[in-house]
Amino acid sequence: MAEEQKVQIAPHFVRLDLRKVINHPGYTAFTEFETDIQLWEGGQWVHVHGEASGTNVDGRYVLVTGKVVGVVELECSRCLTVFKQEIEAPFEAQCDIRTFHLLAEGLPVDEGEEITAIFDSNSADLWELSRQAFVLQLPMRPLCREDCKGLCPYCGANLNETTCNCQPPADPRWAALEALMERFKS
Repeated sequence: MAEEQKVQIAPHFVRLDLRKVINHPGYTAFTEFETDIQLWEGGQWVHVHGEASGTNVDGRYVLVTGKVVGVVELECSRCLTVFKQEIEAPFEAQCDIRTFHLLAEGLPVDEGEEITAIFDSNSADLWELSRQAFVLQLPMRPLCREDCKGLCPYCGANLNETTCNCQPPADPRWAALEALMERFKS
């Protein structure tokens, strides 16, 4: 009997080289990239492609901007159907020039973990920027289509695919009023 092998996708970490950008005010570096990102630990892997640029702004800080595009599988919040949706996610991050020099010398930096998770002494982590931007663009209530009818609350039928004749059960709180109305009818 053949042994089943699990294939794990290894992420292709992508970095934007900022060495020239850091030392030259007004200089811009540009790159196009593609990689696989994991939305969250143990979560779905998504193949994305994108572009990014890093610019030295007045010799004070480096601004990295770009966008990433990929197709993700989502579950409709109304009918529970799995569907694919293209997501385009812009991103932006900045870091002081002084921070790059401190990182290069191995000195502590004042910026928080959000800066050091993206930047090192001479580059920006486009994989992490892409992952964060992509996750932020995921819809909170994904819909397979705008007019999704959802599931029947009584029988569970997908109302996009079929119709059902389910009637809501009578509410016992109205039973006395219904009995009174029946007496008036007769």
